[in-house]
Amino acid sequence: MLTDYNQYAAFIAVMTVFIAVIIILSLLIYVWSSLALMAVFKKARHPQPWAAWVPYFRDFAFLEVGGQSGWFMFLGLAASFSTSLAAETVGFRFGVTSLLAFTVSAAYLVIWIFAIANVNRAFGKNVLGFTIFGVLLPVIWLSVLAWDKSRFAPAKANGIMLPGRGQTFLEQSKIETPRFAEEKV
Repeated sequence: MLTDYNQYAAFIAVMTVFIAVIIILSLLIYVWSSLALMAVFKKARHPQPWAAWVPYFRDFAFLEVGGQSGWFMFLGLAASFSTSLAAETVGFRFGVTSLLAFTVSAAYLVIWIFAIANVNRAFGKNVLGFTIFGVLLPVIWLSVLAWDKSRFAPAKANGIMLPGRGQTFLEQSKIETPRFAEEKV
């Protein structure tokens, strides 16, 4: 009986340490990604770079920097809601609810990919390579964009926008492409 108690106590201790490590790593990733996103917002001259620290507002602001309407962020919320609804009602079996969840999630993913591609183009990066990089390793991608020497030029981003999007902060403020000093030969 004593060994059973010791085994349970050891299991609980290991799980407590595991959960604590996961929480600490999650907080570190959140802080690092918020710092990087804030630096990207500053380079993009977004009027509210502090938005990188606010969970849903950071998505709104990033979509705007990416040339999309920030209101598409609610599509992401709908994707989360419909996925949880599908899990509760049908247990992820194929049906109308799970089809809705998949469709909304796929649409949101496509919008994010367009936004990432637009940000890459505005920073003068290889659109295909950096878009794949941004989708697969977003925290590292944000860090590269935030702390490299590239400049944000929204005029370069024209061409991969979704049709019929809302007016973004770039369009409202009429930000011009920065003029670079010509190098002497």
